[in-house]
Amino acid sequence: MLKMLNIGTHKQFLKGRTVLFRNNRPITYEGIVPYKTNWFGLVDLQMAMWDIDKLANTIDLERPWSHKNAAKWDSMTVQNYMDTMYTGLGRDMIELFCQTVYSQEPSQISFLFLLLGIKSAGGVTNLVETEGGAQDSKIDGGAQQIPNKLLDHLNALNKSGPSGGSLFEIKYNHVASEITKIKTGYEVTTRDGSVFFCNYIIIAIPPTLCSHIHYNPPLPSMRTHLCQRIPMGSIIKVNMFFKTRFWRERNLAGSFVSASNDITEYPLTLGYDGTTICGLVSFFAGYSAVYWSGRPKEERIEASKKQYAIMFDVPLDFVNEQFLGYEEKDWTMDEFSTGAYSGVMAPGVLSIYGPALRTPIGDIHFAGTETAKHWLGYMSGAIESGERAASEVLEKIKNTN
Repeated sequence: MLKMLNIGTHKQFLKGRTVLFRNNRPITYEGIVPYKTNWFGLVDLQMAMWDIDKLANTIDLERPWSHKNAAKWDSMTVQNYMDTMYTGLGRDMIELFCQTVYSQEPSQISFLFLLLGIKSAGGVTNLVETEGGAQDSKIDGGAQQIPNKLLDHLNALNKSGPSGGSLFEIKYNHVASEITKIKTGYEVTTRDGSVFFCNYIIIAIPPTLCSHIHYNPPLPSMRTHLCQRIPMGSIIKVNMFFKTRFWRERNLAGSFVSASNDITEYPLTLGYDGTTICGLVSFFAGYSAVYWSGRPKEERIEASKKQYAIMFDVPLDFVNEQFLGYEEKDWTMDEFSTGAYSGVMAPGVLSIYGPALRTPIGDIHFAGTETAKHWLGYMSGAIESGERAASEVLEKIKNTN
């Protein structure tokens, strides 16, 4: 899609050493393996990654609930799996994986759901690698370029109607509040009282937000209960701006991960060089985001600066002198997402309610990254799901005509 819309990308800055901030002290390393840590822990971690990849490869992306061990794995949390590991380092790194990829704690995530997500991305390594992996590149101008360019594309198509008229109209700031089945299709009411009539509906919002819409008649129990059981992850994204990229002068890439620390003291879970900005992009993830969302913004700023100073081995006064500004987005407080990056399933959801994820209800169809078969939880998965749902509707229209 990026190529179709003529949107460019640029590589994430990687030159230098990465910081593993664990037990309140920094360890620097090159590559993806913190080799200066306990080798027994690294072996434990590698064995777990191989095992998880092996199990994930047995999952059917179309029907993960059909696996012979689906009920067993869906009764487990990732924490239950971690408890079988041998070292604190190994467990800490799997915990960090859950926080950075799913923005939830291991005790909140179904092991079956974890395996599905890993299979959908082609393996654990694809999810954690920067170079060649999920964090390899950024979109020029930001991800907002995608909907903006799509809008330009749609506006161009819209001028091709009969006698130069419009084929359709895009409505902004019309929040759907009710969907009613009528004889000729559906009636959609928005929060401002506007009413629209249609033959088909595609709902492409997170499942948890589907519960905010009133349906008449009510959706089947399977779908209703599914939507009640897929909360969003918890993320606060932070951009901190500095006068210079002082970490580069110390042969540091600006990238870091933080494990097994006191989150009330050191809240940042991961971060990286801003690449196109003179600053650092960081995240409060999982419980850290929940805890710090309720704190004043000034406290988040000061705690972040303190953590940067310790991780990059510079005086706090130096960080304060370099500091220029701070911008944040608390996704947990966003009305139209209630969290990020996507919905995450707890135990007992996927194996029981999973079949309702993509199944249309009448002429109501469902999209969204949570319904994707590949790159579940990512933008690529969202695009795939939209193409699938659109194809379903187009097939119905073709058969009707």
